Amino acid sequence: MNTATHPRITATSRQAGWADLLAKIVDSARQRALALWSTESAPGTTDSSAAVEANRVRNLAMDYMRHDPRFAADLFAAADRHEELHGR
Repeated sequence: MNTATHPRITATSRQAGWADLLAKIVDSARQRALALWSTESAPGTTDSSAAVEANRVRNLAMDYMRHDPRFAADLFAAADRHEELHGR
């Protein structure tokens, strides 16, 4: 095999691949987070529903902990804030 039949993989193409993967992960996380908060709750939200919503976001954060710990930390903080504002 020579260079005419086997294209060389460069550092730039690998970086572009990682950037695309990261963009897909972030977009997926954003869509899932928006889906969690886009469901309208009934008037007079109870403490338990705020806790349930916060736990869903915490579960989402656990899914992203390995791949994007900073985003996961943001989700944990958002869940805590949501629970403080709308529950307990």
